[in-house]
Amino acid sequence: MSLRLLRDMLANSLHHKIIVFICITILLSMINTNIAHAATILCRSPGYNCTSHSGYRGQSTWGYSTRETGHNCTNYAAYRLAQNGAANPGNLGHAYNWATKARSKGFAVNGTPEVGSIAQWITPGHVAYVEKVTPEYIETSEDSYLPAITLQKRYYRSGDREWPHNFIHIRDVTLLPRIGIVQNSIASVKEGPLNEIWTIQARGVKSIRLSGNRIVVLNHNKELYAKEGPTNATWTKIADNVDKFDISGNRIGVLSGGWLAIKEGSLNENWVRVADNVTQFSLSSSRIGIIKGGVNAFVKEGSLSALWTLVYNNANSISVTDNRIAVIDTSNNLFAKEGSINNLWTLLINNTKTAILDGDRVGALSYGDVLYVKEGSLHTAWVNVATAVTSFDMSKSRIGVISNGMAAVKEGQLGSLWTTVADSVSDLSL
Repeated sequence: MSLRLLRDMLANSLHHKIIVFICITILLSMINTNIAHAATILCRSPGYNCTSHSGYRGQSTWGYSTRETGHNCTNYAAYRLAQNGAANPGNLGHAYNWATKARSKGFAVNGTPEVGSIAQWITPGHVAYVEKVTPEYIETSEDSYLPAITLQKRYYRSGDREWPHNFIHIRDVTLLPRIGIVQNSIASVKEGPLNEIWTIQARGVKSIRLSGNRIVVLNHNKELYAKEGPTNATWTKIADNVDKFDISGNRIGVLSGGWLAIKEGSLNENWVRVADNVTQFSLSSSRIGIIKGGVNAFVKEGSLSALWTLVYNNANSISVTDNRIAVIDTSNNLFAKEGSINNLWTLLINNTKTAILDGDRVGALSYGDVLYVKEGSLHTAWVNVATAVTSFDMSKSRIGVISNGMAAVKEGQLGSLWTTVADSVSDLSL
């Protein structure tokens, strides 16, 4: 074989390999850009377990039938709309007709989900109630005629092949800010303005926590109950023998005998044990922080099965958000970091008894019972917002304190005035 022929053969071979490589690369990029996520099933039940938080058990609403199965998606959507205070808009027909008929009656129909709106699929014809809206996904609860089941599902905005075709806005829900208190072992909640009337939720209660549309209470028998949706929703017993608990978004954590267990998703999800020998913990939607053995602070982020990372030695307590971590060390110094869990710590203040992170705010209660709050950067100045404080909570633009048994809340700027909301209060949650 001549050298020239061999050179030409090698050149052609290399040329063909390059073409094949380019074609495969283009094909893979096309495949990757069209990969469709599947919706995540958070709850699936042949009965009404997945809709029990709303009190729904197949009750016919506005004349919609549940047929022989006892289940129907349109009936459940009508039930939730009526529960939100919507007037009967008239029969909207089969699920695949809901958007068209609702639009003809003057209701907004678009591609924007809101809590309380109705998600609609034209094909195969289905509607569901929107429970939660985030930048990445929505969560729904729904009934189904065939198969005869109730569901809670999460649909993803990016590439989800099951993403709804329309969102129907008949009676959307504006989530009003809530305050929860325990007063003489009675748990009460008010939502909206600070001068709203309290609604009694439960009796024999030791502590209460709020997050979004969820209310969780621990009674004196160490039983944990939860409800979600309107304040008159039905309670669900979710745990026994609970020493401490916390709630954030769709996560609930319980501490029992040193074991930390978390449930994520619906109230009917199973508990997942994530750590033992835990003395204190904190939750966010993507992080869990614990004090293990009374001295070491660990954090995991992402899924419940993620690995723990040791973030601080000799710590008494920890607080986490999705972007910040704070610890109080054994010398009562408050340190915080933001961003990656591997970032450096910043010393914020000394003589700290408890601390709470909320958004860009940090709250620190001193051993002198003075509450300091800073907002914005970790390096901004502290503001003395209250004295003689027993305990406190923060949520968005609100700060709440208990002082000499009186519960007071301020909203807006750190320098705004306090409003007394109740007396004889032993616990408070925002």
